[in-house]
Amino acid sequence: MPYDDALADRVRQALAPYGEADEREMLGGLMFYQSGKMRLGVVQDQLLLRMSPDAAAEALARNGADPSAEEQMPGIITVSPVGHELDEDLNDWIELAMRAP
Repeated sequence: MPYDDALADRVRQALAPYGEADEREMLGGLMFYQSGKMRLGVVQDQLLLRMSPDAAAEALARNGADPSAEEQMPGIITVSPVGHELDEDLNDWIELAMRAP
């Protein structure tokens, strides 16, 4: 399973207020683009988020955030299910990703 369909559906719903997002299957998951920029994705049961390196450093202190992707690609972090199981948490992560330059 390249990505969790239920999580992808939750992301689609949470992204709706930000306008239409393009979806592309890549990097072993489903990536969401807005205004031509990759904002976030779903890889297996994890979120993959793009944000400014400063925001990523701050976000790594949050529950479920994993620094392993950020170590290789500054500004990219992954979030395990424990960090996005609540809709409120998912919405917070998406808001961070949507603020990225």
